[in-house]
Amino acid sequence: MELEQQSPPDTPPVSPNREVENAALQESIEDMKAGRVRPAREVLKEIAIRHNLPLEPGE
Repeated sequence: MELEQQSPPDTPPVSPNREVENAALQESIEDMKAGRVRPAREVLKEIAIRHNLPLEPGE
């Protein structure tokens, strides 16, 4: 009788797209090291304006 091997409950499942995800993360890290970044507040402000959302919490 073979037992099905299970991962511990705190281990997330392995993604079938792991190679693609790792490549995207590596590209992001390279962009960051090369200075190709923008402040999060700037990006979030643009998204809020584009979608008519409040710029600050509670607005």
